[in-house]
Amino acid sequence: MSNKAVSSIPFEKNKFVLIVTDTGCSNILSEILSGAGYRIDYAKTCRVVLDIVKKKLPDIVIIDIQRPGNHEFELCRTLNSNDISLNIPIIFICTLPELDDKEKAFEAGCYDFITKPFFAVELLSRIKNCIMMQQHQKQLEQIIHERTLALQQEQDKLRRELQIRTQNAVIRENQLKLLSLSFDISQTMIQGKTITQMLQNCCELIVHHLDAVFTRVWLIDELQNVLVLQASAGMYTSINGKHSRKSVACTNKIGKIFLTKSPHTTNAIMGDFQVCDQEWAKKEKMVSFAGHPLVVDDKVIGVVAMFSKNILSNMVMKSLESVANSISLGVRRKLSEASLLASETRFRDLIEDTVDWIWELNHEGVYTYSSPRVFNLLGYDPGEIMGKTPFEFMPPEEGLKMQTIFREMVSGQKMFSAIENTCLHKNGNKVVLEASARPIFNDDGTLWGYRGINRDITERKNSQEALRQRDEQLRQTQKMEAIGTLAGGIAHDFNNILAAILGYTELALFDLPEESRKKHELDQVLKAGHRAKELIRQILTFSRKSDQMLRPLRVQIIAKEVVKLLRSSIPSTISIKQNIDPGCENVVADPTQIHQVFMNLCTNAYHAMKESGGVLNISLQQIQLNREDLNGNLNIKTGSYLKLEVSDSGIGIPKDIQNKIFEPYYTTKGMGEGTGLGLAVVHGIVKNLHGDITVNSEPGKGTAFCVYLPVAKATKKNVRERSMAPVPTGKEHILLVDDDEDLARMHKQMLERLGYKVTVLTSSVETLDVFQNSPNGFDLVMTDMTMPGMTGAELARRIFKIKPDMPVILCTGYSEIINAEQAKAMGINAYLSKPILKRELADVVRTVLDETKEINIKEKKYWTTY
Repeated sequence: MSNKAVSSIPFEKNKFVLIVTDTGCSNILSEILSGAGYRIDYAKTCRVVLDIVKKKLPDIVIIDIQRPGNHEFELCRTLNSNDISLNIPIIFICTLPELDDKEKAFEAGCYDFITKPFFAVELLSRIKNCIMMQQHQKQLEQIIHERTLALQQEQDKLRRELQIRTQNAVIRENQLKLLSLSFDISQTMIQGKTITQMLQNCCELIVHHLDAVFTRVWLIDELQNVLVLQASAGMYTSINGKHSRKSVACTNKIGKIFLTKSPHTTNAIMGDFQVCDQEWAKKEKMVSFAGHPLVVDDKVIGVVAMFSKNILSNMVMKSLESVANSISLGVRRKLSEASLLASETRFRDLIEDTVDWIWELNHEGVYTYSSPRVFNLLGYDPGEIMGKTPFEFMPPEEGLKMQTIFREMVSGQKMFSAIENTCLHKNGNKVVLEASARPIFNDDGTLWGYRGINRDITERKNSQEALRQRDEQLRQTQKMEAIGTLAGGIAHDFNNILAAILGYTELALFDLPEESRKKHELDQVLKAGHRAKELIRQILTFSRKSDQMLRPLRVQIIAKEVVKLLRSSIPSTISIKQNIDPGCENVVADPTQIHQVFMNLCTNAYHAMKESGGVLNISLQQIQLNREDLNGNLNIKTGSYLKLEVSDSGIGIPKDIQNKIFEPYYTTKGMGEGTGLGLAVVHGIVKNLHGDITVNSEPGKGTAFCVYLPVAKATKKNVRERSMAPVPTGKEHILLVDDDEDLARMHKQMLERLGYKVTVLTSSVETLDVFQNSPNGFDLVMTDMTMPGMTGAELARRIFKIKPDMPVILCTGYSEIINAEQAKAMGINAYLSKPILKRELADVVRTVLDETKEINIKEKKYWTTY
């Protein structure tokens, strides 16, 4: 405390000072203190000091010694540790003390330390300050005491208020718990996905908010008339076991609550006869029970019950009734939702599982509902078509047509059934739908819109179209078979006629000099006969009745013949332009098939320009193709090719069908105008010749077909050398058989002109007898195929049995029984097709005879077809 603070405290004189001295007296100190008004007493020992203190408590103790020792320090400690003298200030007065003495004195509890000699003023001032500080401390302690008492009183008051507030807080907390419970129960009733989950959440909430030991809910099973445990929370969570089913009877508290439709509550479980298991209740220290019926529309559907180790207030008891009502309402709502959901699920499953697309349109034709099946039909999600009309998903022409039909339905408020319409899938494909719908009306009777279904009938329509095409193909096949049969019959007879014409013409030419006019005329007859022979071959090829005759040929010659034929057969409204390179090299092909390629392409061009006329361009050039030229468009190898291009300025071919035009029986022509085989045949011929064909067309501007055929080099010279060689002759004996006497006679004369000896017969049976009688008398057998009694093939088999190495040549105008490959397989040396020309006959006969002489028939390698 400061000196100013000390001086402000009134100083009371006549203070009692106890002086402790080792001499028992201190005259100077006594005079100074007495003169200052202090009462003085002396003590020499510690015991005396304590006795004086007990009798009368001094205001200050002064220890006056020469030098303090342990006794003085101990005295100081004793006074400071005594409850009576605890607050008496102590001052040490000594002569020239050591620093260590001061430290020990202060440690022992002295208040001040004065060194001799001293001034009286200093002594009195320091004593006065010490006593005043002690007084001040007492006053402070009194103030503290008084204030402490006041504080304690205030604390007691606050404690009482706190107790009241705590009690109110508990009440409010309970109220909040009950409100929170009611709110959470309501939320659970709303958010619970299932009744079981909802009831389980309610049990857990009751346990949490009301400190219940456990809570359970039972619902009635009306079929078995038993209460079934649905949820349990707290001490017991299992819903199985002996308590999972309660009988509806008064023998148990849950059954009685259900039967009486009345709650049962108690805060004294022990002694409650309705709580049967008293031992369990005592063991678990159960105090209270509350059970309430769950009532829906005045019908009990179950019971909710709880056990607690605490007393339940009246407020809690009443709130449980409210909770039970909330649970009842929630169960009713859940049962209604479950029934509605089941109904909706059945309806949704019915809609989603059906193969049909179910939809609703308003009276303006805008979609307001769509089942998910629309994705399977058109590739759109239901949300993508909302707000749009069905006509937006149709081709433009189809949309306009269906809009007209829809307006008629709306105006007449009619239902419609099985209306076919074409829609566009999201990927661009066309989908054929069958629509049926009935009108929907507002409450006032006005038309709201339509509800209907769309059924995908694309597959059915495609099947119908495929069936129609198959029927058409069948009719076409039957027609082609009939044509083929007719062509085969015509070819056999006509070839025999041609054989006589050509044969006798060649015989007549033998006897005429080179400069004869008649020789020139007969050459023309011979050329006409050749063209007739090729015509028959074309007919057989077209009707699939002959094999290919591949040989090196000059395509430009066939091209010029086709141009001549076209000029006389197509109308003058179509002009023909040609660009045919005469220097093109040969290709290996069947001339009849090349002729067929030209004619089919040109015929298609004619049909494209038949109505309006135009220009038909025919071009033939030899080109060299490298990898850059192929560019992925041509499926052929690099090299030298003949490029045949046939183009027109007609109606063109739509892009969407250009990839179909090479399919068999596909045609864009009307009934009776085409078979659908022309381009398919062309495509097959070109591919078989290791070539390729392309089409480039634009509707309204025309079409161009380009055919690429590989060039066969170094063949032209060989053919020409063969044609310029002299006609081979011989002297062998030939057995000739043909049932046509004219042909037999003609071939006999032809062979005899070539130097051969010929025996002619017209019966195959007679021929076999002649051969059996003289198998070594003949060098060669030449037989017709089609003869009565025995075919030429059968005759050959029997001859081989007699003489296996006998060479045989089989001739036919046309045969469905045997072809060149079959003849070769049975050992026949050569297969000739009528009509047979002199050069052809001479070459084959000479070749067969020469080969037979050189090679044993069992090892022969030669085979030829003419």
